[in-house]
Amino acid sequence: MSTASVHAVDEKLPPARLTALGLQHVLVMYAGAVAVPLIIGRALKLSPEQVAMLISADLLCCGIATLIQSLGQTSLQAQMRPINTPQMNDAYGRAQGLRELISQAQNANQTLIIADLPGTQSVALGAAMADTAELVPGFDNWPHPLGVVKAHETLGALVYYANEISEKKSKLKENAPALLLLDSNRLTPYQDEDTQFDNRFLAKALPADQLKQRGIQNILYVVKDGTQQNELDDLNEDFVEWQKQGIGVRLLRLSD
Repeated sequence: MSTASVHAVDEKLPPARLTALGLQHVLVMYAGAVAVPLIIGRALKLSPEQVAMLISADLLCCGIATLIQSLGQTSLQAQMRPINTPQMNDAYGRAQGLRELISQAQNANQTLIIADLPGTQSVALGAAMADTAELVPGFDNWPHPLGVVKAHETLGALVYYANEISEKKSKLKENAPALLLLDSNRLTPYQDEDTQFDNRFLAKALPADQLKQRGIQNILYVVKDGTQQNELDDLNEDFVEWQKQGIGVRLLRLSD
């Protein structure tokens, strides 16, 4: 790839060098980010739970800072904007039925809802249900204009619905269920090419024992339509474990 037309930030290095530098960056960044809350936590004699929260907040800030830096590059900044599509509107409209169902349930907080839809549509469903369920975004990847997964579009959808979600959150009931938002494109097939940036990721789900501790007895797995008959591959082991531990799992097609 010619570097004359590609910004240094977007330049794709040879695989061996890319792997070595990437590992070095992760180790240095993670060690530096985690060290500070650990030191402060010990000095203030915080509990392990409070220290864990500090670490999570620290890593979140690191991610925000990285995103801000990325937005300084014209290639990504030009694509980071609020977006709304017919597919998003369709997902938003179809979510109303699910919203009514959850709002009428007496023990809604005993159900974990997992929306495994294309990123922008998952966000639209979440926006429709923001006054009925506690949204938990699970988009664990980096935005990039050449990304295999169009994470910048998912962020654009979040920006589009930001005010609506913020307003609806104030109306949440105490027994509101959690709604985990995933991007079903996270495992998109990919071949090592100069024209693509591999930002795929694996979904992270709580183990059965932690779900039970939170009173979760059922999983409602929401997919787009009949083209998806089962959970995606990265959730196979989680689904098997949940069912073994007596947690009910049900698949719901949004198109039904």
